[in-house]
Amino acid sequence: MKTLFNIIVLLVITSVSIYSSDQPHPRAAGVPADLLNKVRTTPEEGLKALVEYLTKGITEEYEKIRILHDWVAINTVYDTESYFSGSDSYYDPYEVAIHGKSVCEGYVNLLQELSDLAGLKSEKIGGYARGYGYSASGKETINDNHAWNIFEVNGRKMITDVTWGSGYLMGKQFRVAYSLDYFDIRPEDFIYSHFPSESKWQLLSRPLNEDEFLALPNLGGKYFAFGLSAPTKLTENPDNKGVWSFSVNVPEDVQISTALFYKNKEVPDATLPMIYDGKCTVNIKFGESGDHTLLLYAKNTGEEQYISVATLRVSGDKAETPGFPMAYAPFFENPIELLSPLVNPVTTGAEVLFRVRAKVFQGLTVINNGKFFEMQKEPGDIWSVKAVITAGEIFLGWKSGSNTYEYLCKWQAGN
Repeated sequence: MKTLFNIIVLLVITSVSIYSSDQPHPRAAGVPADLLNKVRTTPEEGLKALVEYLTKGITEEYEKIRILHDWVAINTVYDTESYFSGSDSYYDPYEVAIHGKSVCEGYVNLLQELSDLAGLKSEKIGGYARGYGYSASGKETINDNHAWNIFEVNGRKMITDVTWGSGYLMGKQFRVAYSLDYFDIRPEDFIYSHFPSESKWQLLSRPLNEDEFLALPNLGGKYFAFGLSAPTKLTENPDNKGVWSFSVNVPEDVQISTALFYKNKEVPDATLPMIYDGKCTVNIKFGESGDHTLLLYAKNTGEEQYISVATLRVSGDKAETPGFPMAYAPFFENPIELLSPLVNPVTTGAEVLFRVRAKVFQGLTVINNGKFFEMQKEPGDIWSVKAVITAGEIFLGWKSGSNTYEYLCKWQAGN
């Protein structure tokens, strides 16, 4: 039985659009126009004056690093012309300051120069990164294709990738999108997408070798910014044949949504993410055997917009049973696990066991053609009821008022 579980980075320098709510430090964003002009025209004098302006009155080294990082991120764009043509870009920090564009090495050199002028301790690190052009389906080869900075602040080393904090590539176009996802990112998160040439710069208690790195899924800063853990292995559900699942630990205020694609077409009713007790279980039914793409989205409670955080390449055997029931917004917004039935439609005339695990709901009820089947609570926050299904729609709802039900899921009755 074949299974495959890989993850493609969806962050800076990728082919997927990213939304970020991060805002640059006001000091970095508020540099006067005459000073910016001085940086562009006479960079030797301009950069010294810039650092003096950016750090004046700032006593904490951490805040100084943040301000310098932000200024580089919002005042430098990726040099797509040189990158895609294979020609040299601007690498010297003063040339980068003049032209306001470069590739990763120029970003890093400029931040390094500003740091030196500010008297900060930092290192330029080279290595491999799973950035633009990376594909989980192809053979991955480690080479020196990227650079980033490591600072020493308050007795610890701090990783920052200013290039990946400035924007991303959409096709061959650079999209400006400031982000803090790679500013002071934890070494244990950074290793999922970056592999330094010297193992000591992994900053891990036990550095990984190349084979161990290549075996990791490709996860990036946006994924970890939501506090998500690395996904578990994709396995078939022993209680529901044809249902494959993996899980991710999630903070209490984070919601998850998913969508499955096969050959660039979305497969309807093929995924069902369920969050309970700080763990999101993503259930999948494959419409065909072979590789599929699963998009994973996240948002904080109360926000309207989901954000793309990872694209997972998954593979398993074709499901012999139909897809999942339709789930409504309250299902995703509350801790609830649907245990059965995980098929849609359900058989008309059959006695069906409806079973969920939930904490916050009262009056959970199955509704079918005007008949109400009230679920009974069992130990372990389990609710269940058996119902003989007639034709039409079947709803799982909870009693939100004296005679009002709010729907969580919907099935169709079929043959």
